[in-house]
Amino acid sequence: MPRLLRIDVSPRMEGSSSRTIANQFIDVWKRKYPGGEIINRDLAKITLPHLDADTTAAFVTPPEERDDVLQEAVTLSDQLVQEFLTADEILISSPMYNFGVPSTLKAYIDHIIRAGYTFSYHPQEGFSGLVKTKHAYLALSYGAAGYIDGQMAQIDFLKPYLEAVLTFIGIPHIETVYIEGAAFAPEAAEQTKALVPERIHSILGFIETTP
Repeated sequence: MPRLLRIDVSPRMEGSSSRTIANQFIDVWKRKYPGGEIINRDLAKITLPHLDADTTAAFVTPPEERDDVLQEAVTLSDQLVQEFLTADEILISSPMYNFGVPSTLKAYIDHIIRAGYTFSYHPQEGFSGLVKTKHAYLALSYGAAGYIDGQMAQIDFLKPYLEAVLTFIGIPHIETVYIEGAAFAPEAAEQTKALVPERIHSILGFIETTP
């Protein structure tokens, strides 16, 4: 049975559009994989530090050569990387903040995008992703409308950035479910929200059956 790592970003525990999508996704995923395992990593419930000098030094220091300071600095990152690498599927739920990813999600990404763990570099071949996970799902919410296919698409640095990062580390299949207009366009929000259940069933390839 597959293991799904769910990563939530929104600081809102109630009323979050991205968390609502993720909850709906999980409901369907559980029905498709009754024995599947779900690992929850809620970035709103932990203090995830931004990278500092000790952490970045630890990244490029072999484990056997790290002193106590460097080992402590990299311990959380090591845990996050291991958690990420052992997942068969990834679900990231996030709102857009100021046209891009919230700082908590960027900090998380900085902790898991590591040479020798999630990607490699060779002078001749260039970069290669090391992550064996095949599927990643994005549950995204936008305060205004038009970011996916409309006039705001050129300043959407949330979905394209996440797709680029996940592709870079080797994940070949990335699907997105979204709500637009959550803050400023209620009509668009209702329209996109209504499409969420069908979209989730479609990307999971799961058809409900009645007994």
